[in-house]
Amino acid sequence: MNLTCHLFADDLAIVIPGSLEKKFSTNIDLLEKQAEIAMSILEGFANNNLLPVNINKTKALLVHDIVAPPYTKIKYKGVKIDFVKRFKYLGVDITTKLGWGIYIQNRLKISTTLKKRPVRVFK
Repeated sequence: MNLTCHLFADDLAIVIPGSLEKKFSTNIDLLEKQAEIAMSILEGFANNNLLPVNINKTKALLVHDIVAPPYTKIKYKGVKIDFVKRFKYLGVDITTKLGWGIYIQNRLKISTTLKKRPVRVFK
């Protein structure tokens, strides 16, 4: 199984890549099986190390270029994990198309807001 884990403090991201050589329908079935294995590994690790996993905050993101993809069924301890079209991880917005548009818009919004604030030089 090919997966990558990104850990930072109490945040965890598991990346399971698909295969470029295979059709999307074949990939989605393989991803579902790999996600099932990854969730059982995570469950075992969390149980062995007494680490709580907030299932309500756990989300899945399917990166694709398909118009209306079928979503896999991913469960952790029997609870279905919701798919989202975007989420924020370590301050960066990640979308299904892996675009930078939302992130750049947010940065520009912050910089223009800071620029408009009056600055007191003297009291």
